[in-house]
Amino acid sequence: MKNGNQETTLEVKLDNSFNKTDNLFIEDYSIKYDFKKLGWLNYCKADYICYYDTKMKNGIIVDFSIVKSLLDKYAY
Repeated sequence: MKNGNQETTLEVKLDNSFNKTDNLFIEDYSIKYDFKKLGWLNYCKADYICYYDTKMKNGIIVDFSIVKSLLDKYAY
């Protein structure tokens, strides 16, 4: 995406429940590989994340730097 001369990146994540739960998923580790593989949170370089609800056919875009800073602040 371009905003004037500034380029930004967007990564799309498909979800089918955030409109019901009001929660957005963040994959720290992949359970597909018995927690041996880091999830997208650890390597994503996008500026924004789009969570697209496949059932409701709508989405939300969040600033990924804010998400990461909140996770760092409240990590246990």
